[in-house]
Order: sequence, then structure tokens, then C-alpha cells
Amino acid sequence: MKALAISESLKDFQNQIAITLKIKSRFGGLDDYKNSLKYALQHSELCKKYGTERQYILSLNNIGIAYFGLKDYKNSLKYYELCRLLNQKFKSNQIENVALINIAKVKVIEKKYDEALLNLKKAIKIDDGFDDRIPFVANEIAKIYLNQGNLNQALIYAKMSENSNKSKDIETKLYISKTLHEVYKKRGDVRLAYLYLENYSNIKLREDSIKNSKLINYISLDYKNQKQTQEITNLNIENQEKQNRNNLLLLGVLASFMAIGIILFFYNSLRNKNTLINFQKSEIEDLNKNLEIKVDERTLELKLANEELIRKNHEILEALFKGQSIERKRVASELHDNLGSTLSALKWRLEAINGNNLTEKERKIYSGIMDMMKNAYNEVRHISHNLLPAEFEEKGLIGAVEKLISDINQSQKLQINLIKKGNFDNLDNKIALELYSVSMEVINNILKHSQATLAEVCFDNQNQNLKLFIRDNGIGLINNQNSNGMGLKNLNNRLETIGGRVEVIENDDWKTEVRIVV
Repeated sequence: MKALAISESLKDFQNQIAITLKIKSRFGGLDDYKNSLKYALQHSELCKKYGTERQYILSLNNIGIAYFGLKDYKNSLKYYELCRLLNQKFKSNQIENVALINIAKVKVIEKKYDEALLNLKKAIKIDDGFDDRIPFVANEIAKIYLNQGNLNQALIYAKMSENSNKSKDIETKLYISKTLHEVYKKRGDVRLAYLYLENYSNIKLREDSIKNSKLINYISLDYKNQKQTQEITNLNIENQEKQNRNNLLLLGVLASFMAIGIILFFYNSLRNKNTLINFQKSEIEDLNKNLEIKVDERTLELKLANEELIRKNHEILEALFKGQSIERKRVASELHDNLGSTLSALKWRLEAINGNNLTEKERKIYSGIMDMMKNAYNEVRHISHNLLPAEFEEKGLIGAVEKLISDINQSQKLQINLIKKGNFDNLDNKIALELYSVSMEVINNILKHSQATLAEVCFDNQNQNLKLFIRDNGIGLINNQNSNGMGLKNLNNRLETIGGRVEVIENDDWKTEVRIVV
């Protein structure tokens, strides 16, 4: 404030522009947006009269920021859009990006997420010369997708923010870790959610520690400043004493006694202040120690809670798998015993009809119905068997797949070779069942659409990953008119529950190859 008053008295308008901007920013940092707006308006008037075009355009953005702090989003948006409008002539990438990002913030408050995303996706493509542009904007986009419940897009942009962040700024790392924690938490990925929460907590602790260190430095500087002030005061008193002695010896003696009294007073005052500072320093050290203890206790609580959550999730998954197995058995039994018996009875009754008594047209219809009944009966038997084959319960994943391949090879329509590497005895039942279902779905797709004569199924349970490759020499994806992406989507949905991923490629050795990694 003193600096502003001096620059006003000197009519130094350039310094007034710089100082009003700093005062506006300081009030904003203290959340005093009313005073922040006051000085933002004063700064803008100075920029308009005495500043550059760039300074004036940016001053409009600063007014918008102050209104945003006051939650007056209507006026905030008005100044942001005016800033962007004037920049169309000036054409500054930095101003364009600032305006786009700030407008997007208002749109998020108004829950106009599509408009906010449009602005941010424009901003992320404009090179404004700042290293933190992509990390910051990508993180803002991720938070909007998170609000919309679009977790896949939220994760893509959150990872983009993390991978492009080359800044050492603690605040940037802090908000990226927080966003990734929220994304993985909503995706149900407990391990990664906890990892980023721990990263966020560590950064936050370091930031708090730095703030405490700055506070201690501030107290130390304040003490030094007071000490220097006291030294200056003492020097002034000594100079006054010398002058008094030169003028009047008697008054000089009296002044000396007075000076001694003043020195004693300030000495006692300084000693009291030193005592107070030492006491405050001791309190700060105690607070830091207590803070470290509380952080350790909270970290342990979070670790225990996370372990309990993982255990309960495992129990839920086990119960869910057990329930699915029971339901599969029940549905398979219902299909085989009820619907299968009904279809058999219908077939027997139709066979009782004497075809010789029918006309030629009726015999064709009768023959068609009999074929459809046979296909329906076979399809019911096939579905009931594949829901939960006996071989799967008795011999596990490999045994069930061997039986499936053996049945297909007997038809001589398609020859399938089975290759297995590694040990599958201790494979998790849920993973095994999902891989069996995926294998059956891919093989059925080969039978229906690929026109292949040779195929290969390879299970590899070596090293850290479980791999499944299914290859065929058919017509491939490009020539396959039935390849619409739905099958691949179904595979992804199945594999997502067991932490798997799928990739479909074409090569010269095998026309189509499905690669699955768990």
C-alpha cells in the first residue's frame, strides 16, 4: 500500500500497474475477493490508459478471476469472453489458452460439461509456451469426465496429465495424484487407488513441511528485523547523546541517564521477546513431532483398512463366483431336464405322424419342422453342457478345453490343435471359468464365420502372466462380414472382471490371431 501511495505521488504509472496487480493477487491469495476485485478494476483502468494492449486484455481476465472468487459466475464469464474476443485481434496463444481454461471452469460450475470439454480440448492443442499446459488441461478434462461418470476417458486424460508432467511444482503433482486416485477408486481398482492416495498424502505432507519451514524462517526473519530495528534505535540514541553533550554538558549527563534507562527498558523488552520466540519455536517443534506421530498413525489405519477392504473384496468375489457356478448348474439342469424333455416329447409326437398321409407340400413343412426340432434339441444340449461342463469341475480348465476340442475334431469340419505350457493345477476358479467361456466363444466364432480348416489353441502359464492365443487360417477380419466389433466387446467385458486384456491381429502365418493376457 505504501509503495502504491509513493508511485501515485510520483505519477509513476508503470509502477502503479505492477503494484495494483500484486495487491490484487495478494488479496486473492487471502480469499478477500471483494478487495481483490477493487484493485483488479483499478489495475484494468491503469492498463487501459497507460499500459500495453496485452496488459489491458489480461487485466480483463483478472477481473473475471475476482468475480469467480466472489461466485458471481455471470460477470466472471462476461469478462473471460471479452478477454478472448479482444485477443482475436492481438492473437496471443497464452491469452487464448487462459481465456479458454477460465471459461471452461465457469461451464463446469454451471454443469455444462460438453461446452467445458470443447474449450479445454481447444486449449490443450494450442502451444502457449508453458510446460505445464498439457498436464494442467488434461487433468481438468479428466475431472470433467469423472463428474460425468465416463471413467475410461477420465483415465486416459489423467494418465496423459501424469505422463506429460515434467514440472517439479508440488501443487501440479498434488492435483494429478488426487485425480488419478479418484478415477481408480471409482473404477474399483483398489491397489492403484491406494497407490495414488499414498502419493497424494506424501506430497501433501512434504508441502505442509515446507510451509512449516517457511513459517519458522519468517519468525526468524521477523526476529532479525526487530533486532536490527533496535540496533538502529540504539544508534540514533547514541547520536542524540553526543549532540546533547556537545551542546549542554549538564543536559548531556541527564540525557545519558535517560538513555541508560531506555536501554535497560529495551533490553528487558528484547529479552522478553527472545523468551517468547524460543517458547514459540519449542511449540512449533512439538507440533511437528505430534503431526508426524498422527500421520504415522493415520497411515497405519489406512493400510489396515485397505487390507481389510481387499480381504472383503476377495470374499465377495469368491461368493459371487460360487453363486454364479450354482446358478450355471441350475440353469443347465433346467435346460436339460425341462426344456430338453419337452423338445424330446414334441419330437416323438411329430414322429408319430404318418408322412405318407400328407400332401407333398405338407411333407416338406413336416420335414422342415422335424429338422428344426432336432437342431433346437441339439442346441439346448450344447448350451446346457457349455454352461458348466462336467469336465470343468472334474478336470479343470485344460480338461474342459480338451473335451471341447475333441468333440469339434470328431466332426472333421475343423481341426484344432491344443498346446499347453506351464502348470494350471492351482489356477483360480473364476479366472479358469472365464477363460473357458472366452475360449468357447472364440472357437464358436471360428466355426460360424471364419471358414477355417485349421486352428490352434495355446495356453501359456509361465513367468508372471497367463496367456491364451487362439489362431485360425480362415478368411480373416477384413473379409469377414460378420465382424462388427460386438464379439470383441463381449470378450473385453468378460476379461475386465479378471484383469485381462484382448488383442486381435492378422499375420501371414495365421490369418486371424486372438491374444489374451491376464
